[in-house]
Amino acid sequence: GGENNSTMQPPLKESDEEKEASPLPCLPCCWICSKTNEDQSVLCHNCDISNGHAHIKCIVNQARAKNEKDYCNYKMATAVEDEKSLEIEYKSFKLMLEEPWLKCGRCGENYCGSTEKLLADEFFEYYKIRGGRDIRTCIAVFAQIKAHCRNLGKNKWSKQPYKKIQLFKQVVESNNQANEAKVFTRFKIQIENDIAACMSIAEFSLPPKTTPKPPEAACWICLDDEPDEHGESLERTCACRGSSGYCHINCIANFAAQKNTTFMQRMMTGMSMSADESSKELSVPWTQCPTCNQDYTGTFAWRLAVTFSFQYYSYPYNELRRQVSIETLSRVCLETSQYDTGIGAMKKEINLIRTMRKELRTDGKIASGFWVDAGDLNTQKTEQQLCDDDTKYCVYLMGFYKAKGETKLANDVLRELKIMGVETFVTSDKPGVDGSLQFSIEDMLNDVKLSPDKSVKWRKAEIKRLTKEFGKDAPKILDHKFSLSQDLMQTKSVTEGIVLMFEVVGDATRILGPEHPKTVEYTKYTTMVTQSFSMSSGKKAPHSSNIIPPQTKARLISDIPALNGKEVNAVRYTKDGEKLIVDFLEPIPNKPNRVKIPPDQLVFGLQTTVMTPGKKIGMISSFDTETKKYSVMPLGKMAMERYKQNKLVILFQALDTQKGALV
Repeated sequence: GGENNSTMQPPLKESDEEKEASPLPCLPCCWICSKTNEDQSVLCHNCDISNGHAHIKCIVNQARAKNEKDYCNYKMATAVEDEKSLEIEYKSFKLMLEEPWLKCGRCGENYCGSTEKLLADEFFEYYKIRGGRDIRTCIAVFAQIKAHCRNLGKNKWSKQPYKKIQLFKQVVESNNQANEAKVFTRFKIQIENDIAACMSIAEFSLPPKTTPKPPEAACWICLDDEPDEHGESLERTCACRGSSGYCHINCIANFAAQKNTTFMQRMMTGMSMSADESSKELSVPWTQCPTCNQDYTGTFAWRLAVTFSFQYYSYPYNELRRQVSIETLSRVCLETSQYDTGIGAMKKEINLIRTMRKELRTDGKIASGFWVDAGDLNTQKTEQQLCDDDTKYCVYLMGFYKAKGETKLANDVLRELKIMGVETFVTSDKPGVDGSLQFSIEDMLNDVKLSPDKSVKWRKAEIKRLTKEFGKDAPKILDHKFSLSQDLMQTKSVTEGIVLMFEVVGDATRILGPEHPKTVEYTKYTTMVTQSFSMSSGKKAPHSSNIIPPQTKARLISDIPALNGKEVNAVRYTKDGEKLIVDFLEPIPNKPNRVKIPPDQLVFGLQTTVMTPGKKIGMISSFDTETKKYSVMPLGKMAMERYKQNKLVILFQALDTQKGALV
């Protein structure tokens, strides 16, 4: 939370009369055409609200004109020295096309959120008619998929980016014989690498596979297996398995409200409990499954938190259940990426607090409907509590803006906190204890990054604290452990980081189940990291297999239409080493199943183990149909090497990546 290091009270920036008198334009003025009309416009998050608006059609027209001019003036280098030079040239070319669409022309910052998605869609719409063999279409597709994956919004999952990149890959591959643009041919390998990268990004946005609901599943509260009276069907977003854990959201809400009422009755009978313990007792029925003791996730968790806040919003401001419900809503909205809901709730609370502070300063009291025991009010103590709450909700609001990518709005809140007297944020209730971190407002405004070493220290202390408070199987601890593993890899403790990743995957599978969204996310990321580690270092990633089985499938290139494109399985070389003996995977009429084929008539797939002319072992990354060359990644290197088909020797043994030798 924010540490208020000053006794200065937050002044009101301007009176209500001044606010009413401030002239506000009805429609924003576009900085490109300098016109004010009802055309759809967007606002750059980094520009000032008075001069950052631009009409969509103006941005599109400006980007089209700049792209056409830059593309006409583009001159390729006369020769390519190496793969690295070509990669640099491709990145420069891609930026030249993307920037007019995806960067603000005034401040140079990237657009974000829904604005980025909208402009990326316009980028693609303009170039899609040129087809998959035009490099501008390729770059527009890549930009659109990345923008959609970065801004998935409420659900966090979508099948569309993955379907689109798969379809686009098929379009590109199906036009191999078409007349290709000169620029596309030059950057063909880079485009294939970008397609693979986009597929990896899009995979993370795929919704997790879920097991169909068992026939015997029923709501554990009302015991009904049909939708309730409001049409709400059975849902399960916790870690329960089998037929347990299914419930109607309204049943859970009623159950949690009854739990809260019972708890408050016990409190009134004189039961003693700390503020933190009371908050936990009130929030747990709304956020945690009582069967598996794990948090609800996704939209279900968000809807329950919204219901929790609505249930008690009409209560007096300082009533315990109302305060706990608002804090629970802010936390759940952040965890489920429901940023707009969180921003709206925080703004509402801040406005209410400032209204009460104004009443308190003017009349020395607060209306009874807003405050418990309003008739017996300690003015100084109440003012301090409201000041602390104002600071707390401003910090939450800043966090939502940061998470949403609205950097300018987040910085505006930080400046407001600075005016209120907040100078430093501390991550512990006891500044100076081991693991606590301090952030000054100035550092946050200047976007000073936390060093990995400090982050590791803080996360270890946070894991220790959470374990003591919630137990070792709390999902919060899994998140912190996974983040800790990433921090460890940045501090060059790569092995320790990978070991911890596998530990988290194992714990998540045991605690949450193999199909839980968190488990799927951890598993995907860990698989990607271990593959990258093995390929770049030639070493076995801890807890992963260092043995890569032989890949011997290939595609036949032939002038005979009936044979061209047929899949075969290579068995071995002939005795003279001139040809490969292969088996057709599907029988060919009037043809023997096993035949001898020259290597230059076969195209082997990814991860096929080969030996280069320099006697180096590597794996095939891609094949260029124009130059008839393979791109090969030798073990222990990240740079690609290119070879003709007949210059490589296909290896039929498994590969040990740790020893760099054949098995």
